[in-house]
Amino acid sequence: DLVLQLHYTALDTDTTDQTEVGLVVAPDKPKMQLITLQIGRDDLAIPPGDANYRATASGTLPGDAILVSLFPHMHLRGSAFEYDIVAEGGHVEPLLKVKPYDFSWQLTYWLKMPLPLKKGTRLRVTGWFDNSANNPRNPDPKAEVHWGEQSWDEMMIGFFDVAIGVDSDKRRFFVR
Repeated sequence: DLVLQLHYTALDTDTTDQTEVGLVVAPDKPKMQLITLQIGRDDLAIPPGDANYRATASGTLPGDAILVSLFPHMHLRGSAFEYDIVAEGGHVEPLLKVKPYDFSWQLTYWLKMPLPLKKGTRLRVTGWFDNSANNPRNPDPKAEVHWGEQSWDEMMIGFFDVAIGVDSDKRRFFVR
């Protein structure tokens, strides 16, 4: 299956989209496959005027995987985003720090060297939001902001791509 989810920001004028998808069929059977996973929060309640609201979430890998890339996602009030590995005993290994975060400049961060992760690895994502009048992108610093799909709402999702064996799939990867 190929699934696309496109997000658009409302404009004052009509416009069109010409999305294209190109596929290349490899001559050999692949040894690994790439799946996209995510860790996030959908219970955001960012107080009006809060210049440094922090939200965090974590998840545990249900199987061995190879970390390939990271893609932080927030909206207009997002100001910083971090990915960490949290080991037993509380030791934290930073993976990515994006500060300042800019909604207009969202990037996939590809690891220079893919990172093998063992089953049970705990990944943590942390996002900071600026809901103050000092944030020039903030549409309404007097509003409490919640999760939503529109840019004037907020999101905090840490997407990440991992390579897994070709004999598995995303659904089976989560079977423990």
